Amino acid sequence: MNQKFNHHTSAPIWEEFSFSAESISQEKIQLKSALIGRIGLIYLSCGVGSWRIQEAINQISNHLDIHCVMSFGIRTIEYSCFHQGISCTNVLSIPNVGVNTTKLAEIQRFVNNFEQYLCRGYKSVNSELDLIEKIGKIYSTPITCLFSGMACGSFTFLIGGGLVEIICALLAAILGYLVKITLEKHNITITLNVILTIFASCISYGIVLNLIVFFCGVSMNSQAGYIGSILFIVPGFPFVTSCLDIAKLYIRSGIERLTYSLLIIILAAISASIVATLLQFTPEPFLVYHINPWLQLVMRLIASALGVYGFSVLFNSKPNIALYAAIIGSISNTIRLELINLGTTQVLSAIIGALVSGILASLINKHHTTTRISLTIPSVVIMIPGSYLYRAIFLLSNNHLNDGSYWFTQSIFILLSLPIGLLIARIITDKNFRHCS
Repeated sequence: MNQKFNHHTSAPIWEEFSFSAESISQEKIQLKSALIGRIGLIYLSCGVGSWRIQEAINQISNHLDIHCVMSFGIRTIEYSCFHQGISCTNVLSIPNVGVNTTKLAEIQRFVNNFEQYLCRGYKSVNSELDLIEKIGKIYSTPITCLFSGMACGSFTFLIGGGLVEIICALLAAILGYLVKITLEKHNITITLNVILTIFASCISYGIVLNLIVFFCGVSMNSQAGYIGSILFIVPGFPFVTSCLDIAKLYIRSGIERLTYSLLIIILAAISASIVATLLQFTPEPFLVYHINPWLQLVMRLIASALGVYGFSVLFNSKPNIALYAAIIGSISNTIRLELINLGTTQVLSAIIGALVSGILASLINKHHTTTRISLTIPSVVIMIPGSYLYRAIFLLSNNHLNDGSYWFTQSIFILLSLPIGLLIARIITDKNFRHCS
């Protein structure tokens, strides 16, 4: 069979694609290839894992009667479309990495209802994609900063912080996230963004703490709470999606996402360590507060719900989706913490907590139009041992090798346990994930 190989330059650019009035069901592989590429890029810009993009593209390709072979990175898509001996190859990329669960829900809705678009022209379909692509932050900057503070304040309580630490972490996280958003608007590179954001959060924590000490007369033993003020920078979304990609053998994408996650964690931890040294802060364990077990249970439920809701807002989830995620997170994270209190290991508790999150998300997803990942990742992010990682790198950088190695080992095992729990839940509840296709 003679084959023609049309390289990426032969595929129409978006402007040409948008003016075509041809029905998308007609036999024109260049236009079909451009359509698939644009859908893939929108998915990639949402921060979703590669196996999810491939699943959506397979669904579209079946309707278009073509075959697509794709390779993904964290910012790039390389793909070839084949039909009746003709092929079309494209390499596309997005400028930056981000998370947008509202846009993800809309593009997933488009894919699920794609059959109704087959009789429409490319111009009409492209207009629909324009609306989806333009979905940006649905919350204002003050709102996202406020919910960042709420998430970090709740996180601080869950890792053992008291009232002073919670207040300081909340206010410092608000200021730190404001710096982060401002730097993003000016397209500052991720490396400098993370460093400046961490410096802003930690210094803000120190200022707020000193003001509280001066005006309220409390002691300075609340230094360790500075770790809570920087937990919004934890790259939970790319880390979890990297593990899911690797589990589905999308190795290249998984490794790139994992590397990106580790880059942010290491930069944040080293930056926090430097500021802590300058401010003479030490990430020692918090003071132990004796609380009635039933009251502690209720407070954990509330704090977990508030923390997960805050992270959902940072991931740009709609209020109803954030509420579902908060309900899931409050149940699963409280179960995890109670299991630890009962003597269960951190690793097994993390696996069970993530497993509960995955199963509850599947139950909700059956009755509501959303994506599972919008529910599972925010509910699991609250379980990521960010404080352990930051404490480990602080201790290692100050030559406390034994203690640093202990906390580092603990954090790594807990980190690996969370995606394992989600994987088990996905395998149990999703037959498409359970089988190779």
